[in-house]
Amino acid sequence: MVEIEVIRADQVSNGEFVSALPLPMLLEIVAVDPLEGNAVLEISLPVVFLMIDRLVGGPGTNRTRLRELTEIEHALLRPVNDTLMSAPNEAWGTLMPARFHQVGAEMNPQFAQVVTPSDMVILIAFELRAGGATGTISLCLPSLMLEPIVGKLSAKNYFSGIAEATPEAREGIERELLEGVSVPVSVELGRARLQVEDLLSLSPGDVIPLSAMPGEDVWVRIGKREAFRAQPGTRGRRNAVQITERIEDPIEGVIG
Repeated sequence: MVEIEVIRADQVSNGEFVSALPLPMLLEIVAVDPLEGNAVLEISLPVVFLMIDRLVGGPGTNRTRLRELTEIEHALLRPVNDTLMSAPNEAWGTLMPARFHQVGAEMNPQFAQVVTPSDMVILIAFELRAGGATGTISLCLPSLMLEPIVGKLSAKNYFSGIAEATPEAREGIERELLEGVSVPVSVELGRARLQVEDLLSLSPGDVIPLSAMPGEDVWVRIGKREAFRAQPGTRGRRNAVQITERIEDPIEGVIG
């Protein structure tokens, strides 16, 4: 199992980014076509050696001392780098056509200076946990690189872009971003009001009358919002409901 989460998103100087790097470390030099300049992807060595151990058939629990990678180890990591690059390609796809790809690798930050120490960079750090090892992956994007698209980076612009997209693009966004999202769905069969004294005296076998009458529609909730009315029943051996009405949000005009 691999867990990964964003732990930092900040704007710092390139000098601050480089000075905070551990030694040794792996720095991937990344081009982002069609933008000019290069970005840097820093991968902490505990994570790197875990990957290498798995790639050569190990259990992923390698505790190799931190050292510079050999040429063979760099070659083993190339397919992993391709996979890492595919994730931002997909994420940026709704913003602009972008192609992240590795153009070099360094173990010494002095040889991986993509901008001057005083230039500002966007730093996004992820924590990765796998096989008992914990490490970080940090993406450093020079602000100069992002200047041509800085107007597209606001949340308002992002969502308005989705709203104005062609039907084909909207279908692609739904398929890639929304269809795999899980949402909690619950059905309220009815309500009851009890005195605390009655609640405390309940025991197995007691019956609580509900507010809903037989044949009356019940509420179906998406998360905490009432989204549908439905008829309760069964389908095969499972309890089920049949949707009878869709509730629109009176303010936003969307499903509740």
